[in-house]
Amino acid sequence: MPRVKKSADDSSSSASSSTVEEAATNEQTFSTQLQAVMTQLQTIKEATAEAIADLKKLEKRHAKELRDVRKRKKTANVSETVKESRANCIFTRPIALTDGLASILNKVSGHMMKPTEITSKLNIYIEEHSLKDATGKLIKMNGALSKALKLEEGSTVSYKDMQRALYAVLKEITDNAAVAAASAASNA
Repeated sequence: MPRVKKSADDSSSSASSSTVEEAATNEQTFSTQLQAVMTQLQTIKEATAEAIADLKKLEKRHAKELRDVRKRKKTANVSETVKESRANCIFTRPIALTDGLASILNKVSGHMMKPTEITSKLNIYIEEHSLKDATGKLIKMNGALSKALKLEEGSTVSYKDMQRALYAVLKEITDNAAVAAASAASNA
């Protein structure tokens, strides 16, 4: 019987060899499959990272374009507001001349002129009457000019100070006109 045992041992050893070979093959298949899945996951990871980077670029571009659109809208609205406000600006709206300004500009008192025209005509008056000093930076006030600008007669002022005085006179004229219009509206 020992032979039978031996043959049984032989058959079990051949069975165990085939099991070992089968296990080794399964292990290779398993590791190959595991490696394939790992490769797929790595590819997915890289593609996801690339997609996230592209998404961030799109978000930045969208935010920039949105800011540009808002800026253009705001600029358009400001332009319309500026046009409306410029129509009522002291420098573009004709105002009635006072007696002093009218006499300097050779116009009738109450004549309507834009302040820019008044300034240019005032410069012509200063040139014609030689009211600038030798350097050309200071202006000597004569009787009519000092009365019109409400400055002291015989004083010497810079061009900037003359402009400041002219602006004060023009502002007073527009304020008086606004008060007169408001009282006329309340009487009506």
